[in-house]
Amino acid sequence: MNRIVSSLLLLLLLAPGVRAQAVRADVGADVAGEWRLQGQGPAGEALGGRLRLVPDADGLRYEREVRVERDPRPLLERGRAVLRDGGLLLEADVGPGLVALGAGAPKADPARARFRPTGAAWLGERRDAAGAGRERLERWEPRRDGNAVELLIDGEAFVRMRDAIAAARESIEVQTFQWADDPTGRGIAALLVARARQGVRVRCLVDASSKTVNDLLKKKDITAGLDRELRAGGVEVIVAHGYLRGAARSVAEAGRGLVDGVRRLFGGSPPARERRGIMNHDHRKLLIVDRAVAFVGGMNIASEYEHEWHDVQARVEGPAAHAVHALFVDRWNAACRRGDRPMTAGAAPAFERAPGDVRVDVLGTLPGLDASIRDMFLRELAAARRTILIEVAYFLDDRIIAALGAAARRGVRTVVIVPSDEMNDVYLVKEAFAWVHNDVVRSGIELYFYQPRLVHSKLAVFDGQRATVGSSNLDKMALDGIAEANVYVPDARFAREIERRIFEVDLPRCERARERPLPWRRKLVSGTLHAFRGLL
Repeated sequence: MNRIVSSLLLLLLLAPGVRAQAVRADVGADVAGEWRLQGQGPAGEALGGRLRLVPDADGLRYEREVRVERDPRPLLERGRAVLRDGGLLLEADVGPGLVALGAGAPKADPARARFRPTGAAWLGERRDAAGAGRERLERWEPRRDGNAVELLIDGEAFVRMRDAIAAARESIEVQTFQWADDPTGRGIAALLVARARQGVRVRCLVDASSKTVNDLLKKKDITAGLDRELRAGGVEVIVAHGYLRGAARSVAEAGRGLVDGVRRLFGGSPPARERRGIMNHDHRKLLIVDRAVAFVGGMNIASEYEHEWHDVQARVEGPAAHAVHALFVDRWNAACRRGDRPMTAGAAPAFERAPGDVRVDVLGTLPGLDASIRDMFLRELAAARRTILIEVAYFLDDRIIAALGAAARRGVRTVVIVPSDEMNDVYLVKEAFAWVHNDVVRSGIELYFYQPRLVHSKLAVFDGQRATVGSSNLDKMALDGIAEANVYVPDARFAREIERRIFEVDLPRCERARERPLPWRRKLVSGTLHAFRGLL
């Protein structure tokens, strides 16, 4: 027992931030948030990244993540920040901490930096064990208005995506959860190779679970050779989140959880950090062209999305497209390994005139760091006064179901369209939902089963005024456990278009759900699966 206690105390001492001095908790409100960081290191090497300033119980802490020129590996540093004499002082935690020690980093004196405001930016000098360098901080506040937004349904989305790829002048970025080696997958790949050979910079980021999904569907995926063909054609490809690497990260996450638990016992506040275990995949489906046009939605690159299933994408042109581009840059750099080339977000493109007059908020969630899609849904469900219309493939989150039931009880019409049992492509999710089916129906929620084919959409309209389209389903895994991307559009015209083109068309093709008996054998299966709903 004494040995166990001693080990836990040792982990506590090695954990970053334990030796940080306390600072006043009432400072830092004006500087808290995300900052873009650029500069030069001690040897003149270019570096770029981000600085996140977060108030906590002890005052203000920072997380600095940079990538140095010609080295894709991220350098992560945490410490305390102090506003003093009109400037911002940063001091790294003493020692590299448990994670850095495990990577072989040597102990060194803490890095220190001092910044002073100069116009809209902060300029400063940083000194660490390697010497002194110069850095610049700029507030990351993407412009949200001045956009044009278009709803694309089923196959028309692929027509518009191909048009955008063909029109690209500088860059094309693709992020997808599944890329099948089928006619649609090969067609998109051929277009990308053609543009790469014409001098357009093309990058593709694919989640490794694509192989698992396609193996279950008895289909070949991008890793069956299509990725090599893309690379041979000049396309940069990263296949991220391999299962073996994810399993190792899960073990590391368990160790970090133990350290965090010990720190909490002693009154500490563990820093927020992204979870990257075996289940924390990237589920986003993005296409960005020239940082000016972006597609966000539920469509993977596979023939069923183009020809068989019912799904939607949103095409966004304007400043919000650059925010989508920034999401891609973050995930690309996080997935880079030795030999891959990191990238920077760059400046937003200049438009001669605004493409439109619509405000678009880009929501990109990351497990452990960002739950903005979940928060947006819960906020909108609580605020709705007339109607809530939702069409989604997987509907299994207790918080969302409870919030919809509460809305129904206060007189809000709540409509949810989901796949029918016959069309649902995930047996485990279908059976887990059977456990709460009758509770949902009794709560006053209008639950409908879409009959013609599999509905894979992820969209919602609130009070006919605000809408969201994206990759996030309404289950705990999507809302808390994997990376997703949605656009939130508080515009009555776009909301009305979704009502007219989706709900007015789809509801007549649905069957209204009623209470139904649940035989004991199915009750046993569904109850067991529902207990593990956070993993489905």
